Amino acid sequence: MNIGERLKYLRNKQKWTMKDISSKLGIRDSTYSGYETNYRKPDAEMICKLADLHNTTTDYILCKTDDPTLDKTTSSNIKDFFDNQKLHWDGKELSEDDVESLKDLLEVAVKRMLK
Repeated sequence: MNIGERLKYLRNKQKWTMKDISSKLGIRDSTYSGYETNYRKPDAEMICKLADLHNTTTDYILCKTDDPTLDKTTSSNIKDFFDNQKLHWDGKELSEDDVESLKDLLEVAVKRMLK
């Protein structure tokens, strides 16, 4: 399958028309049609928009994987990210204390957002 075929498959799965998609993306109908027919190649920004619209990954659209589902675990645990990364700010590595402070600040911010 190529990019155009993937886009057509995703569109048909949603029971959307090409006009529906071009309207949602704010592009001309002919531009989107060009993507599905492989006459045009979507740029990186458009591939991201298409992936978001279809609730899939950019890798699926780019034919890097055959699995169209999003892996929810990769985006669900920010705490693990802090524990498994050497973090830098403006080119300088953060100390363990800095990372802990950052985690505390983020925790407060997330709790406020989820209220």
